[in-house]
Amino acid sequence: MRPEGTEDRASTPFEEPFAAGIAAARADSGRMGAPAASAARARTNPPSVSPLACATNQGATMPEKPSSAAGSQRPQPGPTTQTAARQASHAHAADRHLDVAERRRLCLVATSPGESRLLRRGVQAGAITCVRRGMFSRTGYWEQLDPCERALHMARTLSLRHRSWVISHASAALVHGMGVPYRIASPIHFVTHSRGGGRPGPGLVHHRCDTLEWDVFDGVQATSPVRTVCDCAAAYPLPDALAIADSALRSGIVTREQLEAHLAGRPGSRGVARSRRVVALADSRAESGGESAARGTLIELGYEIYDLQLVVDDLEAPGRTHRLDIVLRDSAGRLVALEVDGRVKYERLAEAEGIDSVEMMMRERQREARVTAHGIPVVRISGKDVYDKDLIKRRLAAYGVYPQGTNGPSA
Repeated sequence: MRPEGTEDRASTPFEEPFAAGIAAARADSGRMGAPAASAARARTNPPSVSPLACATNQGATMPEKPSSAAGSQRPQPGPTTQTAARQASHAHAADRHLDVAERRRLCLVATSPGESRLLRRGVQAGAITCVRRGMFSRTGYWEQLDPCERALHMARTLSLRHRSWVISHASAALVHGMGVPYRIASPIHFVTHSRGGGRPGPGLVHHRCDTLEWDVFDGVQATSPVRTVCDCAAAYPLPDALAIADSALRSGIVTREQLEAHLAGRPGSRGVARSRRVVALADSRAESGGESAARGTLIELGYEIYDLQLVVDDLEAPGRTHRLDIVLRDSAGRLVALEVDGRVKYERLAEAEGIDSVEMMMRERQREARVTAHGIPVVRISGKDVYDKDLIKRRLAAYGVYPQGTNGPSA
């Protein structure tokens, strides 16, 4: 089966990189010992029988027990016994290969016809998920991944299957460890030289260019971090582009000077004006992708951002301070804080404080009370609301906050 859209490899996909990983796993299994190996498998599989072995046994029958008339002559293994043994061997090999794939954040590509048939039976039994043509994962493992992790697994796997592809745009942002909004995690983007790359399959976006700037990051060919941020700034709506650019600046993956220098070398290029706008608006102070996306939506609506992460004193605890996500002004010039709530935000804060999420939410309510003591009302939206322009306008209007150039709800 030829991989979609490529003629790069004549041999089995993953033959080189995956064979090395499998060899390492086999060597590890001799050194780890049973407890460590069981712990590694227990991350996604029940500790008793592997799902692939169960899927294999569904189609295998054992020979009947020989009658006493056969005497003491030892029965010879028949075709059914040999088939069952061969299928069990394939099942154990596929399980090892799946372990390697999960450790490397990859999907599994079958390395033999027998393994391919076994994986298809696993799909029919529900133990295996075919994430796209020729790429497989354990169902339990795949279901626990968020959309960004799923996209990253597929991008990493496709990069190894197609040697002429360079992962790009949001897919490259995931490879480089930047924050990417769920809604643009898929499809997978890749770029090739103008005359290469073949026809992309479903769920893929193929870009072509004459000059490629790429790095090898953890074994994956991807556009350079600077090129990635600029490509995303040109390609995506402002809320999503800001989420990626803010993340890249916040984590130190790129600097503003690097981004500006890159764009200065591309005068007149397609999308360069949009990229310059995003780079100018990007701010490393944004603490989450939700805050960045909300700010992008506010800017699109015409609101003026007064400040980010504004520090206010705690009036009940001298020396303690609180930070406000996004600060705007109402029609009378008074400050109004916009806070973006989300499960991930509270879980991260709770982990940092060493408390559970419920306690963290109670502390957040106390923090809000101490902020409002300064006369600063707090408007709250959830992470899923950051793109809802009508909801944001209504909620801010209730606090007297309107887009620039307007002074009332008639706008």
